[in-house]
Amino acid sequence: MQVGAWWQKRAQIVVPTTAIRDIDKIQLKLEQKIQLKEGRYAGCIIVPGGRMVFALFNKDQVSVHRNDGHSQHSTSIDVGRYPYDLAVINYNTVAVSCRDSRSINIVNIDKGVVSQNIDVGGRCHGLSYYNDKLYVLVQNKEIHSFNLDGKFVKKSRFTFLQKMVT
Repeated sequence: MQVGAWWQKRAQIVVPTTAIRDIDKIQLKLEQKIQLKEGRYAGCIIVPGGRMVFALFNKDQVSVHRNDGHSQHSTSIDVGRYPYDLAVINYNTVAVSCRDSRSINIVNIDKGVVSQNIDVGGRCHGLSYYNDKLYVLVQNKEIHSFNLDGKFVKKSRFTFLQKMVT
């Protein structure tokens, strides 16, 4: 009988549940405002350490912004024709897909230089970095993957299923 009484007490433990939040009640607060140069921006990332990197599409540059708490500093780095998207590789290195250069450029944002150029073989748009590989959307119909040495790994073709709504 004592075992049953112990079990009954143990079964009475209350497990906290997670409250469901209502998206309509979420309040946003502006934490920081950044003054950007005039231009056409296509991509934005935040690297570890808080620096923000923007792809400046019409100037063939990326712009690196740093806020030290008192002022904002920005550096422009020439990267290639029509930088479109960005991916973080590590705290000082980003990858940039350059649409009309048909390439991915690896950029050291501390030194302000392109350290490597990977020929993609077609107009490239979206870019992602995962498990030591770069994935890029090419010609809006294929995803190519490359390792960080610039070696081609794999091509994946896909088709968009479009449904017209009338």
